Amino acid sequence: MPPRLRAAQRLANSHHHLLQSSQNTSIYSLTQSTCTSSCRAFSSTPNLQISKRRQAMFGWLNGPGRVFKDPIPSSTNYLTAYEKDGKPKATQTRVGPDGQLVEVESSPRPFPHNPVFISESVLSEELRNEIYEQVVNKGKSVKTVSVMFGVDMRRIGAVVRLVELEKRMKAEVSLNSPNIYTLSPISIPIPMLGQYGLP
Repeated sequence: MPPRLRAAQRLANSHHHLLQSSQNTSIYSLTQSTCTSSCRAFSSTPNLQISKRRQAMFGWLNGPGRVFKDPIPSSTNYLTAYEKDGKPKATQTRVGPDGQLVEVESSPRPFPHNPVFISESVLSEELRNEIYEQVVNKGKSVKTVSVMFGVDMRRIGAVVRLVELEKRMKAEVSLNSPNIYTLSPISIPIPMLGQYGLP
């Protein structure tokens, strides 16, 4: 690789300038003049490309993307369930085994560019409580409950842990309920209280 002549030449010029300067010239002014010749100027004009992208993002969030802000309860809200303009895709129907029309479920693929990933269906509150009841209170094995409800065994374990956590958090909140209206610290953040039906 050939030597970098510009950097070497700039260094030589700065040393030459240092030797030639008079005694009342400070080093600060020397470094300032060197920096102005080698540094780029600061621009205060906005980058139009970034502002156009930002406008496009907010245009999508306030237009077609608005449907993703408030999801429909007990359902998924995937990108693949909507057209590009934000309208839901038409529900597809097919003829069932008994000859009647049956509505086809929406695609379980949340990512349009990753067709390999398939998400699990959302478990309702009643089903989660029933799974917890079967495993904890009735003492059935995880494998039996998994076959009974058609849910993966790992998911059964996760549901049991989640319901136990919810019950424990509800108990803590009810024990600390006087603290909700005071400035005393509680173990659960205030925004989460609405999820558990508490004021």
